[in-house]
Amino acid sequence: MMRYRTIERACVVVAMVVTALGGWWAGVPEVWAASASREHAQQRPDGWDAGVTLRVYQVSGDIKRIPTLEENQTPNIDELRPTIEFSSESPGVAERVPKSLSAFPSIDSPIVCIVRAMIEIPDGRREEGKREGELETRPTGDAARTYVFRLISDDGSRLYIDDRMVIDHDGRHGATAKDSAALELAPGRHALRIEYFDSGGKRRLRLEWKTPGAKEFVLVPTGSLWAESDPARVT
Repeated sequence: MMRYRTIERACVVVAMVVTALGGWWAGVPEVWAASASREHAQQRPDGWDAGVTLRVYQVSGDIKRIPTLEENQTPNIDELRPTIEFSSESPGVAERVPKSLSAFPSIDSPIVCIVRAMIEIPDGRREEGKREGELETRPTGDAARTYVFRLISDDGSRLYIDDRMVIDHDGRHGATAKDSAALELAPGRHALRIEYFDSGGKRRLRLEWKTPGAKEFVLVPTGSLWAESDPARVT
C-alpha cells in the first residue's frame, strides 16, 4: 500500500511540473515574437542599404574630361560602399575605413565611375527612440539649412544634388579639392550623384561636407547616406 501511495504522489508531482512547464512554454513564443519585432523595427528601411552605390566602367581612348557613357552601358563593377572615400594609395587610414572598402577596384585605366545615393538631411531634432542615420525625417517649420560640400578627386569629378550640378571639378589634375557654394537643403532625402574619371596614374575620390554650425569639413558619414538595394550587383 505504501508503494502505491508513493507512486501516486510522484505522479502528482510530475503532473504539477508538466503543468507549470506548459504555462511557461506557452509564453515563450510571445516573448520571442516581441523580441523579434523590436529587432526588425531597428533594421534598415525596406529597399535601402546604408552607404552608396559605386559603379565603375572601363572605357577607351585618351580622355581628358568625363566622357558620356553609352546608353544602358553595363558597369564592370557595381558595389555597395560605406562612404565616398576611394583611393589607390593608403586608403582607410584617416577615417578608419577598412582598406577593402575604400580601395578603387582593380581595373585598368581609363575608367569612369558613377556614385549614387540619397543623402539624409536631419530636421534638427531627434524624436525619442529615433536612431541616428534613420531614413525617415519630419521637417519642422524652419526647414532649410546651409551645407557646403567639398569634392576631392584625381582626375576629374562633378557633384550633383537633386540633378543640379553644384561642383564642377572636371579635367585632368592631381588630388585637389573644390568646394560648392553654400546650399540651402530642406530636411529629408536628396538625390546625390558623382561622376568621376581617371586617365591613368593615381586615383582619388572623396566627398566631405561642412554642416550647419561646423567649422571644418568632414567625410560625409555612412549614417547620412542610403543606397537603393540591388541584389544583382556586378562584382
